[in-house]
Amino acid sequence: MFSGKFGLYLHGSKRVMQALGVLAVKTSELNNYIDIYNLGAFCTNQIVETKLSATVVLADIWEKPPIEIQDATSSERFFFIIEKNEAIGIVLDMGVSDIHWFMKPAWRKKGKLCNALKEVIFPYLFNKKGYESLETQFNSEENKKYLERLGFVLSKDKMKLYAENVSTSKVDEMLNKLSSDDVEIIRRDLAIAANLIISVSDRLKSCGKNSLSEYLSDLGRELHEEASHEILNSK
Repeated sequence: MFSGKFGLYLHGSKRVMQALGVLAVKTSELNNYIDIYNLGAFCTNQIVETKLSATVVLADIWEKPPIEIQDATSSERFFFIIEKNEAIGIVLDMGVSDIHWFMKPAWRKKGKLCNALKEVIFPYLFNKKGYESLETQFNSEENKKYLERLGFVLSKDKMKLYAENVSTSKVDEMLNKLSSDDVEIIRRDLAIAANLIISVSDRLKSCGKNSLSEYLSDLGRELHEEASHEILNSK
């Protein structure tokens, strides 16, 4: 089940949940992510943040820091809803046009979630992820009416939001430009990744695995070229 161990690594993932056929995410687990985020307790390189607006932060979060062995091969995508520099809600993008959200009780029925979804999160997902629709389940008539206010329509047993009902004209304005410090960090990380790949290539070559060794060696050299490429300065 999708769960978190408070203040440490995140155990389990959406991949496990999908494999088990589990469709619902426990609110306690989403609340756990909010608490970890507010404490600043994610490990180094475990989270990459992008401020999309004054009230929404996009966060790509790994189960463990990516340099450590883990089942996950990519990060999970969350959107934190921010009020006075603290997360008060969270939206999970399941990556299969399936979303889940949770708001802290004190911040419900104040329009914070509705505004964040309509003005920032939905436009971002449709524009940058290329979704044709988003879908979610409802468990009450009140929940169904709330989704309808967001633009969702009933489709079989789920509520769907279609691309033509979402304005994406301001999405590019949300994305941050890389600072000079960001560029240097990316260059460093690419160079480290390249060295590790070339090291593995050398080990494989010594074992006679020439084909794979050559592939990894070329990949390592390509990463080194990207690490020094001036195109990073323009992003």
